[in-house]
Amino acid sequence: MSDLEFDIEEKASSKQAGIDFKRLLRKLLLNIHWIILCGLAGWYASKIYLRYQIPIYQVSSSIYVGNGDFNDNANAVLKSAGLVDNSENNVNNQIFILRSFNLIGQVVDSLQLNIDLYSNGLFKKQPVNLDDFPYKIVAKRKSNTQGSGQYILKLTQDQVIFTVNGSKKEYVGHYGENIILPGSDTVIFYKTDIKKTTTNSEYLFQVLAKETAIGKYQARLGVSSSKQASEMLELAFIDEYPDRAEHILGTLIYYFERSTIDYKNRAIQKALFFLNARIEDVSSEINILEEKIKQYKINNKINDVSTAAGQILTQLKEIDVQKNTLQFNENLLSLIENHIKSYNTRDEIVPNAMSLTDQVLGGMVSTYNQLLLQKRGLKDIGTEKDPVLKRIDGQLEELRKNILKNIQNIRLQYDEGKKFNADQERTLTGKFNSLPDIEKSLAQIDRQLNIKQTLYEFLLQKKEEVGVQLASGDVSGSRLVDSPRNRGLLQPQAKNIYSVGIGIALLIPIGFIFISQLLNKKIQSKRDIQATTDIVIVGEINEVKEDECTNGIIGKANTRSIAAEQYRSLRANLYYLGLSKEKQTILVTSFMRDEGKSFTSLNLADILSQAGKKVIVVEFDLRRPKLSKQIGHSNLLGLSNYLAKGDLPITQIIHRVNGANDHLYMINSGPVPPNPAELLMSERMNDLFTHLKQEFDYIILDSAPVGLVSDTFSLATYADLTLYIVRHQFSLKETLQYLNHLKEQEKLPGIAILINGIKHNSFDYGYGYGYGYSGAGYGYSDDKIKKR
Repeated sequence: MSDLEFDIEEKASSKQAGIDFKRLLRKLLLNIHWIILCGLAGWYASKIYLRYQIPIYQVSSSIYVGNGDFNDNANAVLKSAGLVDNSENNVNNQIFILRSFNLIGQVVDSLQLNIDLYSNGLFKKQPVNLDDFPYKIVAKRKSNTQGSGQYILKLTQDQVIFTVNGSKKEYVGHYGENIILPGSDTVIFYKTDIKKTTTNSEYLFQVLAKETAIGKYQARLGVSSSKQASEMLELAFIDEYPDRAEHILGTLIYYFERSTIDYKNRAIQKALFFLNARIEDVSSEINILEEKIKQYKINNKINDVSTAAGQILTQLKEIDVQKNTLQFNENLLSLIENHIKSYNTRDEIVPNAMSLTDQVLGGMVSTYNQLLLQKRGLKDIGTEKDPVLKRIDGQLEELRKNILKNIQNIRLQYDEGKKFNADQERTLTGKFNSLPDIEKSLAQIDRQLNIKQTLYEFLLQKKEEVGVQLASGDVSGSRLVDSPRNRGLLQPQAKNIYSVGIGIALLIPIGFIFISQLLNKKIQSKRDIQATTDIVIVGEINEVKEDECTNGIIGKANTRSIAAEQYRSLRANLYYLGLSKEKQTILVTSFMRDEGKSFTSLNLADILSQAGKKVIVVEFDLRRPKLSKQIGHSNLLGLSNYLAKGDLPITQIIHRVNGANDHLYMINSGPVPPNPAELLMSERMNDLFTHLKQEFDYIILDSAPVGLVSDTFSLATYADLTLYIVRHQFSLKETLQYLNHLKEQEKLPGIAILINGIKHNSFDYGYGYGYGYSGAGYGYSDDKIKKR
C-alpha cells in the first residue's frame, strides 16, 4: 500500500484536536538532560536555602481548666462563695485569659523577653538564647511604649561597645557598670560563665517596647480546646530554642494559675482581714478586764463570786453569745453594705457572706461574684464593646439594689433579736441587783470578761472557718496535665523544602516545554495537518543541506539520498492522484514566502524529467522571483517580457536548466513588472499554455504565495493539480483553515499538500527522516541536514 493510500484511510481517525501528549512526551525526552540539570539545580538551591534558615521548634503542654474537682470540699466552699464560674463559656474564657496582654506581659517581664539579641553573621542572623548566653543582661527602658534603636554590640575582654546601627557613634562601658544609651536607656552586662565568654564577638542588640514584645510572643503562642476532653486546653509555643520555649510555656502556666488563685481569694482575704482586726481588739480588752478583776480581788480580799451570782452570770453568758453573734453578723452586713455603696465602676469581689445564715443574701452575693468573673473573662478577651458586657453591667446594678434591700430586711430581724435579748437581760439583771454590792461588782466585772472571752472564742472559730476557706481557695481551678516538652522541629522541614525546590525546578523546563507546545502555532507534524484538513498529504520532504544540491537541484538520476527518494515517492503519489498526459500542469504554491515553493518546483520537475519526460518549470512569481537566481540563470529576458510584448517569440524565453538532464527546461520570470496581476490576465497567457502543453509532457508552475497576493488564482484555470507547500515548524496551523476555504470555493484545482523541510531527527514530527530511512536500513546517507 502506498503512503498516499495510507493517508486517505487514516484521515478520519487522525482528525482530533487538543494536546498531543505523545509529542509532548517526545519533546520532554529530547530535553531530558535540561530537565535533570534543572532538578539538580533545584536540589542545590534547596540545600543552600536550608543552610541559611533558622530552625523553629514547637513545644506543647496540656492543662486542665475545670473547677478543681480533684478537691470536692474545696470546690464546694468556692461555689458557695460565688468564686467558681459555672458558665458554659469557662473554657473559652480561659483560652483568652492565657493569651491576654497582662498575663503574657508578666512572662515578658519575668524572663526579660523584651531583649532581642542576634549573632551578626554574614548571611544569617541567628537569635541568641539568653539562658545559654555567658553574660547576664539587665536592661532598663525609660519608656515602655517605644523600643530602643538597633545597636551593633561588640564584646571584648574588658569592654562592652555599642554602635548605633548605620552610624559610627559608639557607647563604651565595662562589665558590671551602667551603660547609658540614647533615650536614657541603661544596660548592664555581667559575666556569668568565664569559660564560655568570647572576645571580639559581634551581635545585633535591641530592647523592644513592652507592647511589641508582648505582641511578638502572643503570635507564637497557640491555645486550643482539646478534642478528646471538654475541659482540657492544649498549649503550643514555637521558638528558635526548644529549652527557651519550655521555660516560657512553664512560666506562662505558673502565672495563669497564680492569677486565678489570687483573684478567687480576694473575697476570703477581705473577711479574714476583718476578723484579725476584731480579734486583736477583743484580745486587748480581755487583758484589761483580767487585770481589773485581779486588782479588785486583791483590794477587797475576796476569791470568787457566790453560787447564786454564778448561776445568773451563766444565764447572762448565753445571752451575751447571742448578742455577739448578732453583732458580728451586723458588722459583716455593714462590710458588705459599705462595699456595695462605695462601688465606683471597679470590679471588686464582694466579701464572703458565708457566715451569714441568710441564704437569700448568700445567693445574691454568690451570683454577684460569678457575674464579676464572667465580666473579667470578657475583658481579658479584649472586647470592651462586647454587647454582653452591657447586659452583665445591668445585672450587676440590679443585684446591688437587691442586696441593699435584703440587708435592710435582715437588720430588722436583728433588731427584733436584740429586743428579745434585752428583755431577758433586764430580768436577770434585776435578780443580780439583789446581791451584795461587793459580790455584785465582782460579778459585773467577771461578766464583762466572760462576754469578751465568748466573743474572742467566737471570732477565733470564724477565723478558723475562713482560714479553711482560704486554704481551699488556694486551688486555681486548673492543673498541669502534660509538662511542656519539645515536639521537634517545626520548620524548615527538609523533606518538604527539597520536594518543593526540586518540584519547582522541574516544573520550570517542563512548564516551558508544555506552554511552548501549547502556544506553538506552527505545524509540528503531519498529525497537525490531518487534525485540521481533509486534503490529501501527497508527500513529505526532509530538510536538504546545501552541499547535496547543485544549482538548487538535489542530485542526478542515480542519487540515493533520502530527499531524492522522497521526491520519487512524491512523483508516484502524483501519478496516483491522476497526473498524466491529460492532466499535465501542476501549480505549486503556498501561503507565505520561504516555505519552499521554488525549490520544490525545480526538484519536482527534475524528478519527473528523470523518468524520460520533457518537463518545464515556469517562474510565475513575478514580484519576488527566486528560482532564476537559484539555478544561475540571467533574468533579463523572461515571462514578463513575453506577456508585455506581443512580438516576442515564446522560444526565446525557454531555456535548458543548467546542470540538469536534457529533458528539463525553464522559463524565467523576467524583469519585475509594475503590474504583475494584470500581466497574468494577458491574452498571451492562452498562447503560452497552448504552446507548452504541445511541447512538454509536464508543466510546473512556480507561483506567488496565495496568502499574500492574488496572482496565483489567475493561474488556476490553466492548472490540473495544485501542490500546496507547508513547511515543518515554519508554516502556521491557521493557514490550513485558509486552505480549506480555498477548497470549498474551488479556487484551486485538485489540491494536495506537500510537507517540506522536515527537521532532521525531529521528535516533534515523530518520523526522524520522514519515512524512517536510516543508514542501517537502506544504506542511505544520514548526514545532518541543513534547513533550506
